Amino acid sequence: MDVITYRKGQQQPWEAQDFHPVTLERDGKSVTDWLAERSVQVIPATKKTPAFWMREIRRLSTDRNKRSSPCASV
Repeated sequence: MDVITYRKGQQQPWEAQDFHPVTLERDGKSVTDWLAERSVQVIPATKKTPAFWMREIRRLSTDRNKRSSPCASV
């Protein structure tokens, strides 16, 4: 099961060198997005449960803003 969500609030910026071009077909046109990903801890570990980690993917938009989308495969 995949969980896809939007990470709200102010986040630390990622370095430009973390982003890599990914080209795909969208509406019959070839589009290149600049993407980066890393693991982020969403819920810290307790004595009873391990930490919960998600994979966060950011897209660098044309206006140089970074869009964040954490997701997890469970």
